[in-house]
Amino acid sequence: MPLVNFTLFGGNWKERKDITTEEEARAKAREFKKKFAEAQGLKQAIIVIFPEAKWIKAVVEEFAGTSVVVGVQSKFFGDYANPNDFTPENLQAKIDEVVAMGAKYANVGHSMHRIKGKGLSNEQANKIMKAILKDGRLIPWYTIEVSDERDALEEIRDGINIGLDDIPEDQVVNFPITPEP
Repeated sequence: MPLVNFTLFGGNWKERKDITTEEEARAKAREFKKKFAEAQGLKQAIIVIFPEAKWIKAVVEEFAGTSVVVGVQSKFFGDYANPNDFTPENLQAKIDEVVAMGAKYANVGHSMHRIKGKGLSNEQANKIMKAILKDGRLIPWYTIEVSDERDALEEIRDGINIGLDDIPEDQVVNFPITPEP
């Protein structure tokens, strides 16, 4: 069933300077949990929070019993400057690790991790996407960077043609794809 039948809301914690301990991560999760519970219109939504990987397990525990699920950011999957990090074996090990922490989604290609063309490439994003889809335990949330350094349509086209290369259409319709400035 395609995700277009769901209300989906995602938020990335980025690399927050105010969260340096597990207790601070738990407190932020409880703060979000309270706000989400009070928000009108989000009661039936699927809400995905993407904290830093080191806080995933704690954040998952804080959101237990709610409609909020936790995902991992693409930065977790490897060092963008090291192509050896993106082998099928290394990606599978990372997937196993993050699934054990309780993550349900993976934000692949978030713009802060693209570093305006110096971070995650479309080719690396494609390797992560293929590994996630082959494994089947995480739902990818594919993000296409629009950097203003090139024509936006060209960047979106490359993000789709390269980042989603060889991914069957029947899989593509089952995960969110978003452009991001």
